[in-house]
Amino acid sequence: MADNVFRVTVVYTQQGQQMNNVIHFSGPSSDPAQMNALADEVTAHWVPEIRSQQSGDVRYVAIIVRLLDSQFAPITKAISIGGGSGNDNDKTTYCHVVRIRSALIGKHGRGRVYIGGIPNNADQKSFLDTDRVTAWTNHLATIMAWCGPTGSSAFRIGITRKQNPTANFIEAVRLEIAPQYSLQRRRKVGIGV
Repeated sequence: MADNVFRVTVVYTQQGQQMNNVIHFSGPSSDPAQMNALADEVTAHWVPEIRSQQSGDVRYVAIIVRLLDSQFAPITKAISIGGGSGNDNDKTTYCHVVRIRSALIGKHGRGRVYIGGIPNNADQKSFLDTDRVTAWTNHLATIMAWCGPTGSSAFRIGITRKQNPTANFIEAVRLEIAPQYSLQRRRKVGIGV
């Protein structure tokens, strides 16, 4: 159980479509200034590591942070990172799957984040090629060195449930990449965000 749980929404676009990735962190205090600190850290540590494995036309536009179970309004940090160059992709509904693993066994001990913007040269018959798996593994290890159990940050990445998220927060022990792409129907043109 964590007393201070933050919901971070990372907002990016590809070919005119908006994509949101939601990640949860526990933090050192309920001071509302922690939301700005976490937004800065996500911009500095999460975005560059994930973006390095995405298509060149992906542009990060905002980081939204909410301190759950508090009266504070969420903060939105506007950013403009990437986009408009190199290795565009025509498979906008495909996505990488980053698995979030905790020490807890069972379905409540894991989560995932669907990362859009797959580069055209990243697969062999819908499976990530060996170089891509190695690259993802290295970048996810860098993220865990920042916000994992022994990370340099005061924030810890984890998973939680929709019901009572603060009481159900579980710290992650590792991040891993799924070897095969997944499909997000809601990312088709004209369907959802």
